[in-house]
Amino acid sequence: MLIAVAIENLNGLASQVSSHFGHAPLYLLAEVDSNEIGEWKIEPNPYLERHEPGRIPAYIHSLGAQVMICGGMGRKAID
Repeated sequence: MLIAVAIENLNGLASQVSSHFGHAPLYLLAEVDSNEIGEWKIEPNPYLERHEPGRIPAYIHSLGAQVMICGGMGRKAID
């Protein structure tokens, strides 16, 4: 399962979780299987400077993420 985490910095798996999904500068994507973290990578938020509702959820989905972890998320992103 691919899990996405909204993060604030480039500290890999020790990165701070962002307090808001859409305002996160980065997203960590980690493959998790049998409770073990496998390969992971960090992707920049391509919509950070031009935040448009619906764009970021579609982007995260296009990366293959099945689960999203973040500090907070607006109603449109949840839908």
